[in-house]
Amino acid sequence: MNSRWSSALLALGLAVACGGTESGAGGRGRGALPPGAVARDTADADARRLGAEGLRVMDDVMAYGSTRRRTPASLREAGIDSLTPTTARWIEAVDGRAVVWVAFRDAAGHAIVACGVDRQSIEDRSLADGSYAARCRTADGTVGERRVTEDP
Repeated sequence: MNSRWSSALLALGLAVACGGTESGAGGRGRGALPPGAVARDTADADARRLGAEGLRVMDDVMAYGSTRRRTPASLREAGIDSLTPTTARWIEAVDGRAVVWVAFRDAAGHAIVACGVDRQSIEDRSLADGSYAARCRTADGTVGERRVTEDP
């Protein structure tokens, strides 16, 4: 194969592998977000992911509490890992109730970086339409209540 054809095939292969763009300016294709921007639906997906993990951990915390008659002081005490490959998890006492927080270890590209759930969140999800309240922190540091729904 002559070098001109092999160079052309290599360039084509690289363009396909790198997700070639429609516009050469700035390396972004049509509809691409500028660096640092986050799509609106990412916030919902982030809240669902963090909330679901928080609910699983809270369920384990409640199981521990039902056998010991008290809430664990830490996740370690309950035998729950505080770190996963993508998240960090911890428990806090807020106004006498346990709140399990889950945060992305690498917050880059996430609109919501952490969410906290409590016992009421589990009850809401079970008794209502599958949605529940969670306290979430956005990438800019704002913390507020958010209604989290099941996967669409």
